[in-house]
Amino acid sequence: MILKTYSITKEAAQVHIKSVGETNQQPVVDSSSTHHKTLRPRVLIVGAGLGGVAMANAIASSCDVCLVEKRADTGVEGSAIGLPANSVHALKLLGYEFEIKNIARQISHMAWAKSNGDLLSLQELTRIHPLGAQFMAVARRDLHRMLLERAIVQINFRTTINELLLPAASDAPVTVRFSSSVNYGGIESALHDFDLVIGADGMYSTVRDLVHAAVKATGDKAKSAGQPTVAPKPVFRNVRAWRTLVHGKPNWPEHSIYFFSLTSMLMLCPINSDTSGDRYYIYAHEVIPKPDRLTDNESEARFMKIFSEYGGVIPEVITEVKTDELSTLFIESISDIYWGSPTDRVVLLGDAAHGIPPFLQNGAAQAFEDVYTLALLLDKAVSRASSAQLTETCILDEIKKACINYVDARHGRVDFVVRESNPPYPVNESELDAMFKDAKEKGSWSVSQFYKLMNNPTFSFPSDLLS
Repeated sequence: MILKTYSITKEAAQVHIKSVGETNQQPVVDSSSTHHKTLRPRVLIVGAGLGGVAMANAIASSCDVCLVEKRADTGVEGSAIGLPANSVHALKLLGYEFEIKNIARQISHMAWAKSNGDLLSLQELTRIHPLGAQFMAVARRDLHRMLLERAIVQINFRTTINELLLPAASDAPVTVRFSSSVNYGGIESALHDFDLVIGADGMYSTVRDLVHAAVKATGDKAKSAGQPTVAPKPVFRNVRAWRTLVHGKPNWPEHSIYFFSLTSMLMLCPINSDTSGDRYYIYAHEVIPKPDRLTDNESEARFMKIFSEYGGVIPEVITEVKTDELSTLFIESISDIYWGSPTDRVVLLGDAAHGIPPFLQNGAAQAFEDVYTLALLLDKAVSRASSAQLTETCILDEIKKACINYVDARHGRVDFVVRESNPPYPVNESELDAMFKDAKEKGSWSVSQFYKLMNNPTFSFPSDLLS
């Protein structure tokens, strides 16, 4: 048994995540608690990206958190990130309402246009979310920094996990072997026990592979029921993409705008400014049959060749692109949604569980929704155990229930978002013309999907199961 017992004062009692409608951005202390001891679960979070840091911040007050990251630092991949209204709402629930308003730029409208610059639609975004949350955009580095500034958990860098052993019994820990020694709880070792393991280690998740293999190795048919035969893997989405940031000009649009051709697309979106002026995020892609590898010079030349032929403001935009700051990637998604093994207290969140194509800008949004849901359920589990002075075995059972409820609360919505995030690509000029006609007469596919995503009573967020 590895749960630790701490004596606490009434003033240092359990901290709870704020509910909808609270505006104070500092954690709210539950001063109604009269118990003198609380059980603090030992939680491992793998991955110090957006989801991992947000998760550590959300549960650090009630759990002993170990946060590991395979990279040498918190260097951020990606130029910027769109935050649809549901993402902004999740960040508000996590207590970042004021911070996100200070660093992000509100996007009030979205436009679609042909590649030659002809406008197809310009639609308002401010009234889509039922609770009034707004669409925003921010440099990814600034968003990560915002989360890190709230962090009180030390990150163990250059650390991966090599082995994961599931609990041998209901009152047993999850045992993890790290690639190198980790100082946790005052013990320096490569082998540590945890009450809960959370994989937030992205599209190429090590935790996902290890927990799938561990479940399969048990030979337990009941435990393996519903598990995919092989561990889910990233799947190529037939898209090569480019991303970068540029400084804008006064005549550039103040809204996000998507330019389309049959085989390529470019999005231009204003984000938060820096000391040099207004910044814009460029996301561009082309449809390709297979992931052919290009050298940096070949990729840059390919980008310039495709998008220098676009019209409207794009020729001017292209001249501002610094090719050494242009990143190239293949768009991927996870083959199956996979939550880990909640009955063994090993769960996944964000891209590790459900890598989502970027076409509805909901990768980070779903990660933040995951974080809020899991953190709230864990908070309730620890509070119940502490207030009732449950045994250590009972708190482990409460954590297991929280993991199961987390999957139940999230799976339907995530499955819905994944399905809705896959746009119907036109495959010929006739289909492209039909897409343009629909956009001009009815509005864009993107805005229509945002309405469906944020106003679906069946798969709402927060889930009714959390009440």
